[in-house]
Amino acid sequence: MKLARTFLAIGIAIIFAIFISYGLDVIYDQPDVPYDQTPHRLCSDLVPKSESGRTTWTTESREAYDNCLDEKSKENELYLHARNSFYILNLIGLAAIIGGMSLKKLEGIGSGLLGGGILVVLWSLGYSWRYWSEFNEYVKLALLGLVLAVLIYFGYKKIEKRL
Repeated sequence: MKLARTFLAIGIAIIFAIFISYGLDVIYDQPDVPYDQTPHRLCSDLVPKSESGRTTWTTESREAYDNCLDEKSKENELYLHARNSFYILNLIGLAAIIGGMSLKKLEGIGSGLLGGGILVVLWSLGYSWRYWSEFNEYVKLALLGLVLAVLIYFGYKKIEKRL
C-alpha cells in the first residue's frame, strides 16, 4: 500500500503543478507585444553607429542604452505580466505547501500537494524570468533561503512530529 501512496503523491504533485501553471496561462494571457515595441527596439536609436555601419560603443553611450533598456523593460507589458505571474504562482504554491503539511493524515494526498506546491514555486522562477532576473542577487538568495527555512521548519514540526 505504501507504493500506491508514493505513486499517488508523485501523480498529484506533477498534475497539480501542470494544472496550476497551465491554468494561469489560460486565464492570464501573456500580452502580445509587437517587435517594434520591445525595449531593444525602443532604445535602438541610442546605439552609436560609425559611417561604415559598425557599432561604436563608448562608456557614456553604453550607460545611456542600458538605462533606456532598464526603464523601458520595467514599463513593458511582458515585464508586468511576469511580475504578476511570479506573485500569483508563488502564493498558490505556498498555499499548496501549507495545505499539504496540514493533510499529514492523508499521506498520499498531503505529500502530493506538498510536492506540487514546491514544483509550482520552482516553475514560477522559470515562467517569470523577466521579473526574477531583475531582482538583486541578495534578495534572490534571501527569498530562496526563506523558502528553504520554512520547508525545513514545517517538515520538522509537522512531518517528523518534533518540537
